[in-house]
Amino acid sequence: MHPAVMISAGYFKGSKLVQMSNGTYCIIRDLGLVKGGKGLRHHENLLTLSVMGLISKLFPLQQRKAQLRLRAMEMNLSDSRHGNGSV
Repeated sequence: MHPAVMISAGYFKGSKLVQMSNGTYCIIRDLGLVKGGKGLRHHENLLTLSVMGLISKLFPLQQRKAQLRLRAMEMNLSDSRHGNGSV
């Protein structure tokens, strides 16, 4: 979703800023109780407030391409270390 649409369409309505168990900050929307969860609540992560989280929302296609390039480079590096790369 484009950032301008997120703001104008009320995308963040009813959301709150929380610190997750791993230490990152996120903007979440509460979705209510989990069935049979003994008071556990379910939430939707709208935005992760980290460099990669912001990049993924602002530039989703570019971020995906960068991830694929990084994965390909890692595969080439691991192949060369194990002697499986072409010479």
